[in-house]
Amino acid sequence: MDLAGRQRILLSSFTHPTAFLVNVTIPFLAVAAIATPAFAQGSNDCATPTPLSAAGTYTYDTSTATTSGFDGGGLCAAGASTINQDLFWVFTVPTAGDWTFDTNNTGFDTKLSVHSGVDCSASCIEYDDDDGAGNQSQVNVIGLSVGDTLLLQVGGFGSASGSGVLNLSMPPDCITLNPDPLEENDDCTAAFAVSDGLITSLNLADGDPDFYSTTVADGATLTVDFVFATAFADIDVYLWDPSVSCDSSVVGEGTVGGPLAIGFSNSDNEQLVYTNSTGASKDVIIEARTWSGTPGFCNVYDMEVTGSTGSGSIGSNYCMAATNSTGQIATMSASGSIVASNGDVTLMTSGLPANQFGIYVASMTQGFNMGTFGTSNGNICLGGVIGRFTLAHQIVSSGATGEFSLVVPTSNVPQGNGGVTIMPGDTWNFQAWHRDIVGLGSNFSDGLEITFI
Repeated sequence: MDLAGRQRILLSSFTHPTAFLVNVTIPFLAVAAIATPAFAQGSNDCATPTPLSAAGTYTYDTSTATTSGFDGGGLCAAGASTINQDLFWVFTVPTAGDWTFDTNNTGFDTKLSVHSGVDCSASCIEYDDDDGAGNQSQVNVIGLSVGDTLLLQVGGFGSASGSGVLNLSMPPDCITLNPDPLEENDDCTAAFAVSDGLITSLNLADGDPDFYSTTVADGATLTVDFVFATAFADIDVYLWDPSVSCDSSVVGEGTVGGPLAIGFSNSDNEQLVYTNSTGASKDVIIEARTWSGTPGFCNVYDMEVTGSTGSGSIGSNYCMAATNSTGQIATMSASGSIVASNGDVTLMTSGLPANQFGIYVASMTQGFNMGTFGTSNGNICLGGVIGRFTLAHQIVSSGATGEFSLVVPTSNVPQGNGGVTIMPGDTWNFQAWHRDIVGLGSNFSDGLEITFI
């Protein structure tokens, strides 16, 4: 289960106190990218602490350290004075804002105390035993200014000692964190359709959960991995059958309401695994939200989906098409993934006259010209440079159903004198051109806009 009681302390005694609003932050993924921990053996004497001045993961060993008995005074003195075989560092704040200090991933039961100052004259701000992951320690300090100094004291519970880890990091800035590209997917009805692939730099906050929809084939196993740092805010994840229940804020946290799968540990990262044995494909909803007991307000995360068959359509329609010989308009749709690196986009067009051939056209610019494209009776909804998918296998026929489709070669979209690759952040516009019955020339579908991440 999740752990409650993590401390968030506003410092007002520093020479340059700052307000709660963080001015500068280091996003979680940037901090997590520090792959190799640095060895920074703390001093066994509070008078000569080891200096630190950057976010990161630092390793040490308390096996040969002695117990100082230093406590820093104040309300946390009783706890700090019991830290076994303790080491000391002095941290000079390089970036204004909120900072998290924890011993997560240490191999023994730790205690941690954070003091204001640089040596044995420092005064205790906060002491902690088990507010980190498992029996690890964590203290969050809010409102630090550049140049502020903190004396960090780490040791063991009881007689515990050994090799350890000290993590220094900044949480996301919840005030200025911009919505991710998949918003507004804040409830079950607005769930964003996803398929297999990795989506990075997603974010959520208290009162702003994320919902995703996908489909699991009969007999298939869906796995959804969430990568994040629980030190910033704990994230719980759920997999729902929307025909039964959906949204933990309605049915309750934990196993209440019968989720198909759940991930709510107190550690970094979560995983959902579900095998569909219903005898038919099943539509499911993925939910991610901050745990109600976490002291953090927001977090950023990556999500990787495997084993799905996708769900729903991608893209949005725009631009009115002209009626064709069927008495209706040709309508565009698409399925697959908006993750550019996945290379998974299929364009589809319905409402076409039967047994007529056509092609797809693409541009990064929208436009509108009524019936001015050669002998076409339709409206062209593209502008700028327009590319045509005209290779032999890309010329399609509507057949008896009046529909055709094309798998988009996302690494070779025709534009001008050559093909280009769809990149994250690109917005592409697609349209279908088709022949009509004798005497009516040709026509166009409506337009379809797809923004990739």
